[in-house]
Amino acid sequence: MVEPAGQVHFRAYGTSFAIRATDDELLGAARARAVMLGWCQSSATAGEVRYAFRRVTTADSRGSPLYHLTCDGEVVRSSPDFDAVIEAFEDHAKIQTAARSSAMLFVHAGVVAWRGRGILIPGRSRAGKSTLVHALLREGAEYYSDEFALLDPEGRVHPYPVPLSLRADRSAPSRRVQAEALGASTAQSPTFVDVILATQYRRRARWRPQPLSKGEAFLVLMDNTVAARQPPARTMPVLREAVLRAAAWRSWRGEAQPAARQLLASIT
Repeated sequence: MVEPAGQVHFRAYGTSFAIRATDDELLGAARARAVMLGWCQSSATAGEVRYAFRRVTTADSRGSPLYHLTCDGEVVRSSPDFDAVIEAFEDHAKIQTAARSSAMLFVHAGVVAWRGRGILIPGRSRAGKSTLVHALLREGAEYYSDEFALLDPEGRVHPYPVPLSLRADRSAPSRRVQAEALGASTAQSPTFVDVILATQYRRRARWRPQPLSKGEAFLVLMDNTVAARQPPARTMPVLREAVLRAAAWRSWRGEAQPAARQLLASIT
């Protein structure tokens, strides 16, 4: 077994992370993804969450390397595909960051701002939120996130500008695109949530938004909250603050661009 060549430590949203790797290429790729996720390098010597990358060559692999990723000793991904292992690290690290955060409440959602008004679109993976966020950016909205809404105790949403995850169609693999590459501006400061939109793509669906009550909007956010380690006494007040001033709607949508135009036209 090859011994780790180095390690680096980070802090993010109240949690400490350590990354060890068997060579500089692995460590550099992991560090770059960690920074992209908003992790800040730290001088700590330990981590609450410990990732380890190993590059090994075995007789079975016929001279080609295999890449192994573990978190706290548990296997996350093993593959001969370097990029696949780095992608697995990013996906796993996002959830660890969200679930352990003590500084922010993470909600699965896309977020943009339009003329100073925050629009939050809750939804899990493949609900179509990234496609709708992309369409809203094309209409001139300001980018906050296509992955998570980061809510503070006042109910404000903070920028989490990771690259958008876009697909050519629903069956295609995703590709990562910076908001700036799409000609969009990225938010630099928090904003209050003014609109909550519960929507999913359905082929040929018509845009028919129906209002949600504060209680219904609260339940939609709660259903999409990553709070495995957070007590309800902390999460519920944050969600309540987020919905207090927001208008909330629910609607199926068809193609994203017409829906984006109709949504923005309804916000005064």
